[in-house]
Amino acid sequence: MHPSFDAARRAKVNPPALSRAARTDRGVHAVSNVLGLSLPALGGNSARWLDEVNAALPPDVRLLRRLRTTAEFHAQRHCERRRYEYLLPYDVVCPGGDASEEEVVRTRQRLKALLKAFRGTKDFSHFTRQSGAYQAAHDMCRHIFKIFVPRACRLDGKVFLVLSICGSSFLYHMIRKVVGALVGMMRGALTEAWLGTVLLPPPKGQGGRHKPKAAAEQAAGQEVAEREAAGAAEEAAEEGGEEGGEAAEAAEALARLEVVERLEAVPLAPAQGLYLAECLYFSYDMRRTGTRLLPLRTLREEPPCPGAVEEEAEAAAEAAAEAAAEAAAEEEEL
Repeated sequence: MHPSFDAARRAKVNPPALSRAARTDRGVHAVSNVLGLSLPALGGNSARWLDEVNAALPPDVRLLRRLRTTAEFHAQRHCERRRYEYLLPYDVVCPGGDASEEEVVRTRQRLKALLKAFRGTKDFSHFTRQSGAYQAAHDMCRHIFKIFVPRACRLDGKVFLVLSICGSSFLYHMIRKVVGALVGMMRGALTEAWLGTVLLPPPKGQGGRHKPKAAAEQAAGQEVAEREAAGAAEEAAEEGGEEGGEAAEAAEALARLEVVERLEAVPLAPAQGLYLAECLYFSYDMRRTGTRLLPLRTLREEPPCPGAVEEEAEAAAEAAAEAAAEAAAEEEEL
């Protein structure tokens, strides 16, 4: 083991200039993350160095590659996109359904039709923490570059669907709520019309960005309206008699509010199936072209699975077409 690494491990301090591409929520795994740190000149066999470092790490933490970068490299700031995957048990998506190859293909096609709604820039305020303070401090609009089901796999005799979602950044619980919404619609508990009420387009006239202050004020106003409606219903119910009709109207208003609240409650999927799969550095890799430095793209552990390239290309083409249509619409408005 290198002396400097052993000293840092014993002192329990982070190496100098440590940066990481992404952090995950509690219970969410990262099977492919990128760390950047300054190390002394390391010669010799890279594989041997990796073996020595891995020997000092816990069994569930492993270094896969070691690449030399430029001095200004920062794993988080230079990372342009992060791709997560979620392992969906087939019997959860289609309870009691046939897991034959033909049925799995049909299920993937159904998911493909639903996933189109999530591509592009959307307001994901209903897909994250429902806290006025949190939403006031964060931009609720996020851009999804790709979201598709590249493959199905069999683990321990059970069939799983692999959901892949790629974006520059994500809100707290956002991906898990997207998965929860998909499962709810696939099982028939939720509808596409419901999805239209919780997955909103970016606010117009704001450069496609969600204004946190306006969102907080809107949430506060909605809470006040709900309290006033509840109070009016209680008063009308107490008066009774001739005011029975007003009480019925107030009760109907409360029922409508309950429906809205129920619609806005996006299900949250468990954290165990979610993991960070890939960190992408397109611009940084382009600058390294023509140098002796290998691109960070080589950190990808596995080649694309059969069929995934075609679906990725199709998704990219659809996203480009949607972006062109949005740009044309904005030009017409101007």
